[in-house]
Amino acid sequence: TSSVTLSGSGKTISGGGSITFNNLTISGSITSNQNIGVTGNFTNNGTFTPSTNTVTFSGSSDATISGTTSPTTFNNLTVSKTSASVSLGIDISGNGALSVSSGTLKIGSMSTLPTFNTYSLTGGTVEYNGSSSQTVAAQNYGNLTSSGSGARVLASSGTIGIAGTFTTGSNSYTTTGSTVDFTSSSSQTIPALSYNNVSNSGNGNRTIASSGTVGIGGTFSIGSGTYTTTGSTVNFSGSTQSIPALAYNNLTTSGSGTKTLSGTTSASGNLSLSAGSFADGGNTLTVNGNITNAVAHSGTGKILLSGGSSAHTLSGSGSYTNLQLNDANGISVSSNDLTVNGTLTLSSGNITTSSNKVIIGSSGSISRTSGHVVGNLQKNVVGGTSSKTFEIGNSSNYLPVDITFTSVSTSGNLTVSTTNGDHPNIATSLIRSDKSVNRYWTLINVQ
Repeated sequence: TSSVTLSGSGKTISGGGSITFNNLTISGSITSNQNIGVTGNFTNNGTFTPSTNTVTFSGSSDATISGTTSPTTFNNLTVSKTSASVSLGIDISGNGALSVSSGTLKIGSMSTLPTFNTYSLTGGTVEYNGSSSQTVAAQNYGNLTSSGSGARVLASSGTIGIAGTFTTGSNSYTTTGSTVDFTSSSSQTIPALSYNNVSNSGNGNRTIASSGTVGIGGTFSIGSGTYTTTGSTVNFSGSTQSIPALAYNNLTTSGSGTKTLSGTTSASGNLSLSAGSFADGGNTLTVNGNITNAVAHSGTGKILLSGGSSAHTLSGSGSYTNLQLNDANGISVSSNDLTVNGTLTLSSGNITTSSNKVIIGSSGSISRTSGHVVGNLQKNVVGGTSSKTFEIGNSSNYLPVDITFTSVSTSGNLTVSTTNGDHPNIATSLIRSDKSVNRYWTLINVQ
């Protein structure tokens, strides 16, 4: 608990081994040729010349490096605290190595990590805790923490490696050009943040944050670990991007350019395609929840709807190439028409359109095993002679319409639907109401 003040001019600390202080204050001109241990605070109000020594902060109580001399230069500086921290109250730098072997180094008001020749930070925690903007240096950290109120800028070149826990705090972040690499072979959590590049070089198991959004503006290198995605949302927010084959929860695209699946992928929650375009790369994307689609889907693969707990709601003005429904809960078409330009495969479940339509493009088709459209189905009719089946019905029954066209002079579109009950004008027709099928079909020519 003692405090030692070193004063005088031209004084030297020397000798074999090391000397340990509790609180150490420099008030004169001191040169240290001996390793120094400090269990309390280090205060430099004078001139400290470190020579080739190492200053080590140890013990289980919080400590500070402060004083009137800023910056203060060390040779080697080591933080080896037990569940405690060393806080920088002044700027520091070093001619040798900065090591955090245990405990926490809080960099205080410094704009970034102190400048040393080498770093060894993977044993403890580095905390960016300033109230002003701070740049997170591209180094390999153990635990990386942000606190305080200042903005944080992730280094725009190099790699920020994290072997332990990344605690982002409530700060705002600028991530342009940066790469964050989760380096442990053990489990780690990827917190919710708008990243640029994210990688998993440690190939450990990863948990994506179960609340908030993990944004990927560049590349997502998933490594070989197993991912837990319960409750999470991953948003590919850059320009042209590859979407890794992964079992996502909610999957979102934004930004611009084409987002391309790299393999068989699933989303146990919802899919939102909001900007650019979406290419399946010949792969299948299985969605258990709802889809909001504002883009054009392309590719020889498909989007498969299955495994839902209720009807899948499809909304948005985008289009699909190949779409498959294999879920007895079916699809509810909301807000916009559902356009399929490739193959609409009906394996199980109905598509309910309400006032909207299912539109099959001029080169599209329907492949049906079970299920149908409850509502309005539009198909293209080419010139000349052709035949079309309209796979429609009500909520309980399949009630298709087969039509043969001859001598069609101008191609166009035909929308067909069926309605329960007798036609409103049956009384003025030649059909006896007591002998009718209690149903009528409506065909509308759409040019």
